[in-house]
Amino acid sequence: MKRILLSFGFKVSAADEATFYKVDGKDFLVIATATDDFTIVTNSCSLSTKTKAQLNQHFELVDLGDINWLLGVSVTRNFLKDKTISLGQQAYVEQILARFGLTDARPDVTPMEPGADYHFDSPGVSPTLLTPTEKTTYHEMIGSLMYCATMTRPDEVLATEVG
Repeated sequence: MKRILLSFGFKVSAADEATFYKVDGKDFLVIATATDDFTIVTNSCSLSTKTKAQLNQHFELVDLGDINWLLGVSVTRNFLKDKTISLGQQAYVEQILARFGLTDARPDVTPMEPGADYHFDSPGVSPTLLTPTEKTTYHEMIGSLMYCATMTRPDEVLATEVG
């Protein structure tokens, strides 16, 4: 795939070896690849059509149309009216809550008491140590939240939906 894209005049992104780009005057096209998926971003319909035709000569492509979902993030485009692209993770957050049995959890702006002492010997800290399974679950929860926090800004999305 890399050889073919380079032969079409694409360059490999310095930030990600699975991302390729091509600039033709004011037009640009970026192809992000993941296993057998291509995500194409461009400002030129003609460059997109030409590139898809070239790729179709080497790979069996299925064009799924405009993007609306990518790596757990919903993508909503409103170019005509507001010229915006919105990213959302509501489905991903709901999936996390269901996975860890927290769908009925009560939302709270500050779920922990500010300034509380959480050292091991503190009275507010349970002396019971977590089992290895509980530690693994805790790590999975934190990892899921970190992924969410680095993909979009859920704090802004939730503030907009709640407020």
